[in-house]
Amino acid sequence: MGHRRWLEADHIYHQDAQSFDGTCETRPAPMRLTGSEALRQLECIEDEYNNGSMQPWKRKSIFFQLPYWEHLLLRHNIDVMHTVKNIFDNTCGTITGQQGKSKDNYKAQCDLEDMGIQSDLHPKVLCERDLDLLEYRIAITLYEMEKIFPPFFTIMVHLATHLANEAKLGLLDVNLD
Repeated sequence: MGHRRWLEADHIYHQDAQSFDGTCETRPAPMRLTGSEALRQLECIEDEYNNGSMQPWKRKSIFFQLPYWEHLLLRHNIDVMHTVKNIFDNTCGTITGQQGKSKDNYKAQCDLEDMGIQSDLHPKVLCERDLDLLEYRIAITLYEMEKIFPPFFTIMVHLATHLANEAKLGLLDVNLD
């Protein structure tokens, strides 16, 4: 995504290729466009889009047709409450694997594999040894959380202790077919 561009020029993340996409970030943050500059870039969007150009615009919003849009200083007018909620939902959905909320899915993992980056995030094949380790780590994690948040037990949390065993049974079932 290139978000490292917005950090200070001497920030350590600029040189950290391994943790990101395998490259060092040397580009400065992009200059903010005025409304008039943005509209000039949008004038030929259909032609460039159809030609497969690497221009930053993918589509032209209906808001750009408003006669005063190019003169607005606050063009995005970001709704902080909904932005925070969406970031929270996406982050928690990714961490918990919530259906429809996670941005970490098989397709994203395959994309990383195709790009040859973040090999630790490529799709994994389940094996019994890994599931044994997972079962142990779940128990340790729940133990640590129970120390911090007593009483931590709920039936939904407890079900996590059964995940690895259920996956092993699923593997056994698949291998028997």
